[in-house]
Amino acid sequence: MTLLVAAAGVGGAWLLRHLHVPAAWLVGPLVVSVLWRLFGPGTPSVPRWVQRLAVALIGANLADNVTPQVLDTLQGAFGAALAVVLLLLAASIGVGLLFARLARLDSITGVLSFLPGAASAIVVLSRDLQADPRLVSTMQYLRLTLVVLVAPFIAALLVTSGFAAHSGIHGDIPAAAPPTAPMDVDGWENGLPAHALTWGSVLLGLWLGRAVAFPAVTLLVPLSVLVTAAALGRPGAPLPPWIILGAFVVVGMWAGLQFDRQAVTKAGMAALWAVPLIFALILVSSGTAVLLSRISRIPLVTAFLAAAPGGLEAMLATSLDLGADAALVLSIQLLRFLVVLLMAPFIAHRLSRSQPGAGRQT
Repeated sequence: MTLLVAAAGVGGAWLLRHLHVPAAWLVGPLVVSVLWRLFGPGTPSVPRWVQRLAVALIGANLADNVTPQVLDTLQGAFGAALAVVLLLLAASIGVGLLFARLARLDSITGVLSFLPGAASAIVVLSRDLQADPRLVSTMQYLRLTLVVLVAPFIAALLVTSGFAAHSGIHGDIPAAAPPTAPMDVDGWENGLPAHALTWGSVLLGLWLGRAVAFPAVTLLVPLSVLVTAAALGRPGAPLPPWIILGAFVVVGMWAGLQFDRQAVTKAGMAALWAVPLIFALILVSSGTAVLLSRISRIPLVTAFLAAAPGGLEAMLATSLDLGADAALVLSIQLLRFLVVLLMAPFIAHRLSRSQPGAGRQT
């Protein structure tokens, strides 16, 4: 029965992909699994070891985005970019706490629902961090959908209003130098050592995930190992696309099968509070973009797309369409992604200490 749900989830993902829905390979299986759980026969489940393997593979895949070119671009803009990331992170925590109070949720679930820029990873981590994965997944993808729909429209308005973006980085921030990674010389990336590094980091994450009593280890270890290796000019080999898509299908199925009728009703009620708060977060990100533009003299459209709270692929595509600096948009979005992933376990731990009754709801 689990295989039948997986096959239906793949079909749902294929359909959503052709409809250009964000994160289709995770959202499709999630929606199909929710419908199966509510209306289908039996109660399928995803084996725990399959979940853990999918999490480790996603951690390794996330590191593929952190290329030497991205690191070079960030080097020149790191101070301003980090300030913007931390401001938006603080605003997201505040909005998440307000959401938890309004929707009568525990604080960990409320905050994880609004952490920006790492939707799939936050859903993966939600159970380990003692949040309600059903609500976290619903609110994260609601946020992602609204940002993907609204942010390009605002960016286009900025251009037509005279805030035209120009390619390149201006003012205090120098353009990135061409990367000089040794992989270009000796074919490292396609060699056996690179494949051994990638799969070794996955196995290390699986082992430490069982051996260490710290949440998110299974995902963070492969990510950290491969990002560090990329920074040293020795990136891991990219995983085959079908493996990554399979990992997202597993995570989507697992999240969707947690739902029941009561959880669906609760998520729907919570969404009524979430929508205006998501727009408030977009407004805050616009303010941080203005700050980034004034401090670093980056064109406002580029700064806005870099600070938008989620939808990396959509923001990157919009930056290319509008002539913004796509490299800088990608770099700042990825910096926020990494900061959110690294900070999420510590934020959840702090919230659990300050509110001992908080935890995953059923």
